[in-house]
Amino acid sequence: MAVRSPCTRDVGVRFSLGPPLHIWNFNKVVSASITGLLVFGKPAHLNMNGLIKDAFTLVFTTLAWLLLFLGVVVIVLLV
Repeated sequence: MAVRSPCTRDVGVRFSLGPPLHIWNFNKVVSASITGLLVFGKPAHLNMNGLIKDAFTLVFTTLAWLLLFLGVVVIVLLV
């Protein structure tokens, strides 16, 4: 008896979920990279130009807004 992959199911033809899962995983990596560039790209640019105080201010302001948004979402979901 042949060992079947857990990513295949019997629907009359051999169907594998491997390629769609790899594309989905690649999409998550690309999305995380773009988000990281949007959040940390400008502060990195400011830091390389010697504006370290402005870079830290921008990073912590961005993180504060993200935490505030997360807190509002949690409160809305709990109420």
